[in-house]
Amino acid sequence: MSDPVGNLQYCFTPLACMLTCVCGNTSPITTVMYKEFGDPYCHPPCTATLTLSQLTSIQCDPQEFWDHNICWCIQALGSAELDFQFSIILPITGFPHFSNGIMKLKQFWYFSQAPTITSIMHDKIKCALQEFHDHKHAIIEGGLHCGQQTNAILEHWHIPKLELMQSVAPSIKHISSLLQWSADTTEHAHIKVIKDPASATNNHNYESQICRYLDHLEKCQCFDTAVSLHKFAHPVPQQTIESGLHNDSDAESTQEDIADNPNPTLPFLTFIAGLTAIHLNSSPSLCHIPINHVAQIFNLPDLHGALSDYLNHKDVHLPFKDLHVWFQVCLQQKSYHDPSSVSLTFSVHTHPPNNKWNHGCYDAAILNVDQEAEWSLSSLWGHAVIHVHPIMHPVSPRGTVNPFTNCFLMYVQQFNIVPQANGSVVESYAHIVPHFDHTADNWLTTSNSIHFLQSFFLNKYFDKDFFYAIS
Repeated sequence: MSDPVGNLQYCFTPLACMLTCVCGNTSPITTVMYKEFGDPYCHPPCTATLTLSQLTSIQCDPQEFWDHNICWCIQALGSAELDFQFSIILPITGFPHFSNGIMKLKQFWYFSQAPTITSIMHDKIKCALQEFHDHKHAIIEGGLHCGQQTNAILEHWHIPKLELMQSVAPSIKHISSLLQWSADTTEHAHIKVIKDPASATNNHNYESQICRYLDHLEKCQCFDTAVSLHKFAHPVPQQTIESGLHNDSDAESTQEDIADNPNPTLPFLTFIAGLTAIHLNSSPSLCHIPINHVAQIFNLPDLHGALSDYLNHKDVHLPFKDLHVWFQVCLQQKSYHDPSSVSLTFSVHTHPPNNKWNHGCYDAAILNVDQEAEWSLSSLWGHAVIHVHPIMHPVSPRGTVNPFTNCFLMYVQQFNIVPQANGSVVESYAHIVPHFDHTADNWLTTSNSIHFLQSFFLNKYFDKDFFYAIS
């Protein structure tokens, strides 16, 4: 098949296996037979000369390495228990949540799919696969490797794709990252440029209607960009609405003060901290709320004391009494392998208790606790995994100087991974998964599993850039 730049490449699909005279019980890349599919090393390559000499053995019956690891988990826990444990994990905004459940190779897949592979990552690919082979006997000993039809325990590893994995590391060494040969880019372009526009036609004269559709789409995108740039060049001043502002004279004086002040309105609600872009809504979720009231809403009796400790105020009287509070903050970072592109945007929720979330909905995040550490180059060194609670901006009394004009504060609970310390910047979204026993208590739900359990796993597989950062 042809790749995106026009070069012809080998494609080992089931049809290609048939065309290249590879029978179903052998590998299309090496000379291995099905009985050696589980060997922890790479067999000699299958060459064209060898293929031509075996034309008489044409047969195609390819098998799949489809969700074997999930099947092993189902055998270990049972499908109902696995479904239940997935259903009570805290969801990630923008990602599917298996509310009804689902039915060391994941590391291998993620490393192999990296767009840029160094010698260190190349070694990690081999080690990840070797680690699986070193411990795969435990899967059979536990009776977890079973046939799909008979459900009988299998004592062999006749899985073609398990053998194909042995060729991944050597191939990377010769042709660099395998991701460059992916057809995802061209398939995505075909959907966006052909399929989607064609669905908006009347099934006649496709070419002209598709071109007209794409032309209109481009004009709309250019218009939206121009409007956004205009709003950025001529921002509307954000006016702080004080509780005592009721008459027109006060409003006019406030407008005059804003007009006389050439500086932009503070605090900045979209800014960059390190390599992370941070954005908060222009309107806080709670405006001008007394500190004690915020403590009651979030059930944080030590909030006043925590603010005093952070600001090094031994006096019980803080320089502010009210707070603006946000229930959500958006984080976005640059791609781990390509700093010129950005990764997905993640929303960190900090909702107080309500009817849906009896104990609140608090997402996890990565907090910088050492100014010398830089996410994601330093991995988890100098960082802490935290639970984010209220995001606050202090509001000084009217007529006084606010020393926290461009400052946001967070109340967080830090997991015991590194010693407790004051943090400076939220660097990344994080996803934690409760550490269940063999069976999870049936009274646990999505809204209370994080609150009642005391031990958690840091899920490094929810996002590939996050995986690369901490691996």
